[in-house]
Amino acid sequence: MKHLEILNPPQFSEEIYKVEEEEFITAEIENEIKRKLVNNDVFLKHLIETLEEKWMKAGMLTEALEHTSINEAFTFEDLISKKEIIFFTNWSDFTNFPKLYGSGIFLPGFDTRCNSIIYTTSPTPHQKDFRHVYVGYIFVAEEEGDNQGLTTGVEWKQLMTHDEVSNSNLLINPDFKICQRNMEEYITNKTDNGGRYYPDRWICRRDYNDAGLQYKIEEDGLHAKFMTTTGSWGSILYRMDLESAKVLSGKTITISGKIKTSSSNIRGINLYQGSTYIVNGAPKKIGEDFYTVTAKMPEITDNLVLEIRFDGTENGESIFEYLKLELGSIATPFVPPDRATELLKCKRYYQRIGVPEGDYNAIIHHITSYTSASTKQYITFYVDMEQEMRVAPTVKLYGTPNKDTGYSIANVDGNSPDNSMQWSYSTNSNGNKMFRIMVYNESTDKRFDQTIFTTKHLVFYTNSGVELDAEIH
Repeated sequence: MKHLEILNPPQFSEEIYKVEEEEFITAEIENEIKRKLVNNDVFLKHLIETLEEKWMKAGMLTEALEHTSINEAFTFEDLISKKEIIFFTNWSDFTNFPKLYGSGIFLPGFDTRCNSIIYTTSPTPHQKDFRHVYVGYIFVAEEEGDNQGLTTGVEWKQLMTHDEVSNSNLLINPDFKICQRNMEEYITNKTDNGGRYYPDRWICRRDYNDAGLQYKIEEDGLHAKFMTTTGSWGSILYRMDLESAKVLSGKTITISGKIKTSSSNIRGINLYQGSTYIVNGAPKKIGEDFYTVTAKMPEITDNLVLEIRFDGTENGESIFEYLKLELGSIATPFVPPDRATELLKCKRYYQRIGVPEGDYNAIIHHITSYTSASTKQYITFYVDMEQEMRVAPTVKLYGTPNKDTGYSIANVDGNSPDNSMQWSYSTNSNGNKMFRIMVYNESTDKRFDQTIFTTKHLVFYTNSGVELDAEIH
């Protein structure tokens, strides 16, 4: 824009104004202003009228903006061939702009072949992302001139804006991709008091422990489908231990998530410690499937529980694509976590060490030590955990004992269980880095033959192993 510098308030002298660039106020305009000067008001009124006329031609005022949209009557080629500043809006051109629905400024360059556009997108109900800012670098080739092999066109570069910076997600397994429990699905039933963990770190349940709410992990998220009409709602819960939660004391936090629903409805996002609610109620809904709520946290003195509660009719379904808990008052974009890193985080709370169905002889542990007693002997296997756990876990063997369809003491080659004795098993943790399995001989003759220590192994054949549970229950 041309620059006008007012030196002093007008004093009706020849030094009233100074023009730094020619053609902005020409000699004719200058003489006309001098002729019409009667008082300061006349001068200012005439000056404003003069500038308005210039700005209008540059497309910088409201009246001009109404006629500068990129449409059939005003093409992109028209825009980039301009030699002056142009403000414009774009509602229909999806060929030349990086995204639909936005506004911009065309900036001519000193070299008439090289110009720029600053372009901002405008969020709409159909655009769930935040505003983006782009710079377009334009080259307009001349018919006669040294174009250095360049052709007419625009190169768009996206600027770093607030929506490109994603705050850390304080939830583990936020997109429900990890499930170490070897379950294809989980259907609620009355025997699971309060539901159960299905995706790692997430408890799936239904009100009154009623049966018939099917949870299933699919590629697009966690599906929750009501198979019967009994009961009124379902929910997924995330429990955060005090050690992780206390850093939120006094902070502003935002919970957000992408949840698609058919005949189901999101009843509320709840956050509480103990029996005290911090957040209790309906979240703000943006568009069709994005929900968010912001809250100021009190002093945290207990475990936190995040609950997403939903309801629906028979066959009504909710699909949880992701959830996010972050510091700050804005829901920043969700970034899918690295699967390997997220698995290690999950293993602090739960580990399943064993072999899946169909595998054979996949894990063999050598005998580590034994205890000799006059009445009973046992073998002890010490096993390192795959990942240090948050606390000493509960240790359980799963699978059928003393069978080649489960686990057993077997010969070195592992081909068949050793049925020469009646084996029984017990487990416990040895801190949060190691666990142990003790194998007893329950036969009438409870003493071992010494050769067992060089010829026997503990073998997990198929669909068996060890479960380590340090979840928050």
